[in-house]
Amino acid sequence: MTAKEFVTRLFDRWEHGDGQSFFNALAEDVRWTAIGNTPISGTCTSRTEYLDKVYGLLFDRFTGPVRCQVRKIIMPSPVNRSSVPPCSRISLPISA
Repeated sequence: MTAKEFVTRLFDRWEHGDGQSFFNALAEDVRWTAIGNTPISGTCTSRTEYLDKVYGLLFDRFTGPVRCQVRKIIMPSPVNRSSVPPCSRISLPISA
């Protein structure tokens, strides 16, 4: 399975109500950058920091279950299946 297929399957599961698969797949040393000027903008350098800073904040504000809908996953080809390159982009409109 390619890295893009792996990521696509994770988000497909989340779209259908299984967000836990996404969170379980995050590496302990994940590096995640959210661009912009929002409370969740910035770079997280660990799974714990990412979950606390991003999802802790979001889940505190949402009143219902969180679902996502992926519009596009862009990754260079070929991709080393053991890692998702930092230049990948995932577009996620999140709604509650």
